[in-house]
Amino acid sequence: MSSFKHTCRAVLWTCSALIGLASAVFNPSSAWAQATEQTLPKVIRLVVPFAAGGSTDVIGRMLAEKLGPALGASVVVENRPGAGATLGADAVAKGPTDGSMLLVSSTSSIAPVPLMRSKMPYDPIQDFAHIAVIGSFANGLLVRGDSPVATLRDLIERARAQPDRFSFASVGVGSSGHLTGELLQNKGGLRLVHVPYKGASQAVVDLIGGRVDIQFESLVSAGPNIRNGKLKLLAVASPERSRLYPDVPAIAELVPGVVGAPWFGVSASAKVTPAVLARLHSGILKVLRDPETRKKLEAMGMDPSGDGPREFLARIHEENRVWGPIISELGIRIQ
Repeated sequence: MSSFKHTCRAVLWTCSALIGLASAVFNPSSAWAQATEQTLPKVIRLVVPFAAGGSTDVIGRMLAEKLGPALGASVVVENRPGAGATLGADAVAKGPTDGSMLLVSSTSSIAPVPLMRSKMPYDPIQDFAHIAVIGSFANGLLVRGDSPVATLRDLIERARAQPDRFSFASVGVGSSGHLTGELLQNKGGLRLVHVPYKGASQAVVDLIGGRVDIQFESLVSAGPNIRNGKLKLLAVASPERSRLYPDVPAIAELVPGVVGAPWFGVSASAKVTPAVLARLHSGILKVLRDPETRKKLEAMGMDPSGDGPREFLARIHEENRVWGPIISELGIRIQ
C-alpha cells in the first residue's frame, strides 16, 4: 500500500509538472507568458552535495557559468557535502520556494540512496521538482600510474588469488563508485576492501600516493590525471567502451553485468511554482543545447541529455528497479 501511495504521488507530481511545461510550450498567452515574465531571484544558489573537486562539482560549476546568463541571474555554486549527499539535497527540499536554491541531483542523492537508508530526511520524489537531466557518464576503474597491475584481467587474477589484499576507494557508502565496486566483487568472485572518503579529491590523492589500490570514479573528474599519467585507466563501467578511450575495455567484457553509469540532473523544491519551474527548465535546456557546452561535456566523457520531468522520473524508477535487488542481496546499508 505504501508503494502504491508513493507511486500515485509521483504520478500526480509528474502530471502537474508536465501540464505546467506543456502549457509553457503550447500556450504562449498563459503559462509561458507567466514564465517569461516571472522574475527570478537575482542570486540562485546551485547546491552541490559533495566537496569541491569531484565530478558533481565540476559539472555544477560548468552549468552555473552558462546558466546565469541564460536566466539573467547570478548562479553561485554552494558545496554542502555530508551524509552521502543527502545533507545538501535536504537543504534544497526544505529550502526557499522561489527558485533561489537548486540541487545538482544524481544517483547519490535521489536514486537509489533511499533503498539503502532506513530513514530519509526527504522523499526523493514527493519533495522535489526534478527539472531536467544534465547527462550521464561512466565510472572508470583506476589505479595509480606506476601500479604493477597492468590490465583489468591482471587485477582480477591478482584479487582472486589474494582475497582482501586490494582496497578500493569511493566518495562514500552508497555512492555510484561504491556500488560499482560491490557489483564487481559480487559478479567477479572477488573480495576487496572498501575505503569510503568524503570527497573525490582526497581519494585521488591517496590513490596516487599508494594508500589505496583502486578507485571507481567518473571519467569527468579522473580525466586530467589519466592524461598526465598519474592514474591508469584499466576499464570503464559502461555497457560499451568509451569513445574517449576506445582501447580500454568495458568491465562487462570480462565480468558480464557490471555496469555503472551515473547521471546528473537539476532539481528544486516541490513547492516552487510551475511558472518558475518552466523558466528554469527553459534556461537549462538553452545551456545544454549550446554547442560549446555540449562539446565540453562530451570531451569529459559525458553524454549530454536535457530530458524533462517525465523522463527524469522514469530514470529514477529504472535506477531503483536495477539496483534494488543488488542492494538487498549485498545488504548495503547507510546509517
